[in-house]
Amino acid sequence: MGNYRTYSNEHTRRLRFIRRCRDSGFTLDQIRDLLRLSSQKNEECAEVDRISAQHLIEIEQKSLT
Repeated sequence: MGNYRTYSNEHTRRLRFIRRCRDSGFTLDQIRDLLRLSSQKNEECAEVDRISAQHLIEIEQKSLT
């Protein structure tokens, strides 16, 4: 195919999510955790809330320095 990659809609969605997270300053570990949580449909939102809160604290700390 001329060295082009073909991605499914699901792969494209995940790649866009990762890009948005990186652009927002999330770490790779945080993104990995969010992706893992998104695949567990019956999981509570508390863990996602914790990761988001941690990220906001990190942003605030960076803005103070």
